Order: sequence, then structure tokens, then C-alpha cells
Amino acid sequence: SANGGIRFEQVLRPSDTLTNAVDYFGFVNVFADADEKVRRQPSSVEAGIESGYSFGMTAFLAYLRIPSAAVSQVITRGDNMLTIASEHHIPVDDLGFWRQNFFTPSDDEGGFTTVSFQDVLNGMVDPALFEDKIVMVGLMNSVNAPDERATPLQISMAGVEIHAHALETLLQGVPLTEQTRISEALTIILLCIVSSLVYVRLRWYWMLPLAFALVAAWAIFAFVTFSTAHILINLFHPFLALTLPLIGNTGWQITSEINRRRSAEHWLGIIQRQKELLETVLGGSPTGIVVLDRFGCFNSANRAFTEAFGFTKPMLANKHFIQLMQDAAVPDEARQKLSEGIQQFQPFRMEFKHQSKTFMVDAATLPSDERWVIIFHDVSVLAELSEIKTHMIRMLSHDLKNPLASVI
Repeated sequence: SANGGIRFEQVLRPSDTLTNAVDYFGFVNVFADADEKVRRQPSSVEAGIESGYSFGMTAFLAYLRIPSAAVSQVITRGDNMLTIASEHHIPVDDLGFWRQNFFTPSDDEGGFTTVSFQDVLNGMVDPALFEDKIVMVGLMNSVNAPDERATPLQISMAGVEIHAHALETLLQGVPLTEQTRISEALTIILLCIVSSLVYVRLRWYWMLPLAFALVAAWAIFAFVTFSTAHILINLFHPFLALTLPLIGNTGWQITSEINRRRSAEHWLGIIQRQKELLETVLGGSPTGIVVLDRFGCFNSANRAFTEAFGFTKPMLANKHFIQLMQDAAVPDEARQKLSEGIQQFQPFRMEFKHQSKTFMVDAATLPSDERWVIIFHDVSVLAELSEIKTHMIRMLSHDLKNPLASVI
């Protein structure tokens, strides 16, 4: 209507007998939301040339002993708020609807007391039951004239009980307030930011339990807020705000892990190929190569080394290099120099003879890995040539000093 309430073109009034016996008239129409559940009650209603208030509102006004002629003076409406007698405040929307609360169903213990109207007429109900009580009369559990609607409390609730819950809401002063759009938007943004900052610091297998904990904490917060402040907090969008960052961070971490593994497998393949190439080169090298740890214990050796000193692979396992040299009958002087060089952990070069061979030894350290790489060059041919050269020089020197006698 022009005043912001609900308007009907026609109105169905009670009989004249009831009309003459009451002080207030209230509209009993209820309105369901999109899911066909009744959650709201109208406040002001217009029907033709008449205007009034909903049934729950008029019953509440009668309870407050406010004369019907003074209703327009004690009820004021401001920005989304209806005030009765300056004491009772009811949040309303632009159409004047207010959110009612629901309590224990009438068929449960602690719910509204219900008695048969027929039993009352037959005198089978003690009148004391109605003393200081607000009594509502209506159809319940009727098959021939059903008056039931779905509510958040029950799938099917009688219209008179819906109005009883609405009146109880006003009597207790606990009408519900919906969370504002601004507050809901800020809540969603805040939850998204906070959850994203938390999720990004955790591995994906820790994010799922944390998400459940955050959702449970938010549900508890919404329940406490509903119970204490009677504010309806939307749970769906905050739950999305907590779970969407979870899905995003989990997907990002899984994708990153897959990419890291692919990269690692790629580089591992390259390293494996380089290792195979290096092993092939070292294995086919005619120069003996041995790798030791920082303290001279054997790590590995190529075939040229084992063949040069008569070793087999089982003989090299868990042996110290100096012990191996001793087993190979390397001269004591050579073993002493090798031992001193290894102890100093500094590169060195030396030459020694073993059996019929002469070896030039080059030892280098790997400081980053604390290992030794020792190369044994078989220079027997060079040594033999050097000896022949030396012998020839000596012979020439001797002949020059003692020239041949002239032959006559």
C-alpha cells in the first residue's frame, strides 16, 4: 500500500455476534516465503477502506490493555522499526513484515497447552486452566477444513499455533532480526581473507580439519548470536567463504606439488643420464680412479684401479685406503706419503713404483662434499723411456770424456 503495508481489496469479517462481542479485529492472513515456509507476520494491513493490524499484533495490544481507539497514537513507525508505547520495539522490513520466533511445538512437552473445544462446551475442562491465560481458538489436526502451513519448526503447523508463536514472540520481546546486507558482505570478505591467510600457511592435509573446525566455530557463533541477540545470521555464504579458499588453496598446493614432482623427475632423469655417462667414461678410462671419504675410507673405484692393484669389488668394501694399499703390497714409503697427504686434506702429487709399474698419483679434495678423488696414472712407459734417455746420456758423457785412440 501507499503506507508501506499489505493491502487487500476485500475483507472477510466475522459474524455479527462475534463482531459485537470483541474490542479488536486482527487480520489472520499469513505469508509464506519462497520455500513455502511461514517465517514472517505482517504488521499493518489495509483492506478496502479499512486498516488494521495482524492478529498477533492486536492480541498483543489487548494484552497491554491499550484501547483500540488509542492504537494509532501508541504505535509509531520509523526506519525499519515499529514501536509500541515507546517500550516495545519490533524490527520490520519495507513492507512492514516482522520475523516471528518459534518455540516448543504444542505436541511436545513444554509446548502450548491444547484442549478440545468440544470438551470445553461439554464442561469436561476445568475453567481454572484458562485463568490469567491468553486463549486462542482455531482448527488443529482437522481433515475436513485444513488450516496448516509449513514452518521452520515443523513441516505442517496449524494456523492458530502459528499465531500463538507470533504472540509469544511479542510477549517475550524476542522478534528476530536479519543480518544486514552490509554486515553479511563484510563477514564474507573477512572470513575469506582470514581463512585464506591461514590456509596458505598449512599443507593441504591440515587444511581440511581446520576448515571443519572453522565451520563448526562459525555455526556455534551463529547459534549463540541467535540465542542471545535474536539475530539471524546467514550460514550458507559464510560457509562458502570458508570452503572456497580451502578448495582454491588445496588445488593450488596439489598443482604446485605435481609441478614440483614433474620438475624433480625431469632433473632426476638428467642427473641419472649424466651419472650413467660419467660412470661409462670413468669405467672405460685407462687411468685408475678411486673416491674416498674425508678420513680415507673407500667409497668407489673404477675398473682400471681394481685391475692395476688386483682387487675385486668385495675386497674393497668397508676398507680404509691405506689398508688397501698395504694389501696390494705397495711400498712402505709410498703408503706413508699417501697417509700423510690424506690426513692433511690438501691436494698433493706423488710417484711410486709398484711391482713392475710406475704410478703418478694426483689427489684432489672436494671441500663441499668432504671427499677425496685420487687418480693413478700408469706412467710405466714414460718412466722406462726416461731411464733409457738417462742411460744414453751417461754413455755419451763417458765416451766424450774417453775418446777412442787413433788407429794407424
